[in-house]
Amino acid sequence: MTPCSAAPLVPLARVWLFDLVYGACVAAADWRDAVDFMVVIAMLGMADAIDEKVRHGWWALAAGVAAGTSVLPLAREAGLGSEDSPWAAYPVFAAASLAALAVFAAVTRLPGRARAT
Repeated sequence: MTPCSAAPLVPLARVWLFDLVYGACVAAADWRDAVDFMVVIAMLGMADAIDEKVRHGWWALAAGVAAGTSVLPLAREAGLGSEDSPWAAYPVFAAASLAALAVFAAVTRLPGRARAT
């Protein structure tokens, strides 16, 4: 059995860039509820990395989801991301997806448990 490795950064960066392009296209088309799917795209990118057997996969996904979803109420309390415009919500969801992917990548880089032999 091969040891699990950390999540590669380049595919996660590609997911985030795709996320930014998707959010910009949706905001330009003025689809109000579709900007919310930016966080879902980040979660799908994390799930794809888990499928490739990264270290601490499910714990990293849980931490990433928690980080991404905690950015949303904090930004709304700060007055960012009004409900009127998708362009106003775009930077909030971009920051939430970045936080989710960054925390996921950081948790997969934590050292694994030492196994007794």
